[in-house]
Amino acid sequence: MSSNLLRFTDFVKQNIGATYLDIAEYFSVEIAQLANECNIDWESSKSKIAWDGEKNRSPNVNGITSADKGRIFIWAEANNYTQDSGSFTYPYLSFQNMRNTLAKPGRKFHALRLLYDKYEQYKQTRVVPTRSNTIDPIALEKQQAIVQADAKRLAKRQRNVQAKEAVIFEKMLPLSNPGVFSAYLQYAKKLQQVAEQFDIRLGRDKHGYFTAFVLRNIQGDFKALQRIYHNKPAAWDDNKRCTWGVDPTGLMTILGDINDTTSVVYICEGLATGLTMVLATGRPVAVCLNAYNMQFVSAEITQVYPHIKRVHVADNDNDKPHFGNTGVHAAAVAVKKNGGWVFVPKIKSGTDICDLYNSQGLDELKRQINHSDSQYFNGRFSQNVCGMFNYIHDQYSDTIG
Repeated sequence: MSSNLLRFTDFVKQNIGATYLDIAEYFSVEIAQLANECNIDWESSKSKIAWDGEKNRSPNVNGITSADKGRIFIWAEANNYTQDSGSFTYPYLSFQNMRNTLAKPGRKFHALRLLYDKYEQYKQTRVVPTRSNTIDPIALEKQQAIVQADAKRLAKRQRNVQAKEAVIFEKMLPLSNPGVFSAYLQYAKKLQQVAEQFDIRLGRDKHGYFTAFVLRNIQGDFKALQRIYHNKPAAWDDNKRCTWGVDPTGLMTILGDINDTTSVVYICEGLATGLTMVLATGRPVAVCLNAYNMQFVSAEITQVYPHIKRVHVADNDNDKPHFGNTGVHAAAVAVKKNGGWVFVPKIKSGTDICDLYNSQGLDELKRQINHSDSQYFNGRFSQNVCGMFNYIHDQYSDTIG
């Protein structure tokens, strides 16, 4: 017990750690718990991640189960704290798992709050905490050099793959060609004819036949391909893959044209939903791949075409109430941030617009779109949406009699 009160910076450096890595090691139990809530194995990942504020992903981020591979991310950043003449670096971490079946959990670790708590305890008791083992800076430098070299090699391989995608797509068969059809769209979704209006193609690789379309930014630049395999490969947890190494955030495929004369655009998650909306409305649709990406695609469209009314077509994910309604929640967040409207389908069987079309018919879909105002809400209502578990599940879980 000491009679002289240490300054905050001295307290941290002497008793917890002078660097972000020492501090992360001190709070390793707390960090591991947050990572575990996102199905991320912190112990096997922490030595492989880069602390540059950029997204760390597989193979440097390891999951608890094989189903997490490619769906988990860590953002790690070293921040500087300065007070008078003292300073130290501390860690900030963000964990994200994009698996729908886990409701896409995300957690954040901000060391500064915990350091303040430790310091307040010390001021009250004058008892200093026991410091954990410090990180060997030489061993750390070697490990980080290995991580950076591996990251550069991986990025080079990914760039090589990405550079070939446009050429590969050109060699695929357009669905508009006579005799060419997508089993996925022809039989599973019943949307082959409307798909033939757009540049959607049929391809084949070692995993089997797939339906492919281009992902672009709002300026129209080719960025990636989305492949939907007609039969899910045995080792995969779904049948969809984006070009290796490409972050699809903010990317989209636009079915139709949007320009300065466009009045309305629909924004939806998947290709089948987008084609169904084209069939029902004849208006342009932006397909953004997943619920999480809807807010970013909406923002991109708003920035370039602020005059266009945006209707966010939600997947009505009310089949798993213990996870909340992911689709409606994501659409509401997009409207809360960017403005516009949300449309929520009421479906007897399934969760999205395409399911409604196939189970209840095109006329019923048109009726809901054009003559059911209660299925729309805008920013005034989305202000009340604060999480996955909210009133929206109850409001849109009823079926049409």
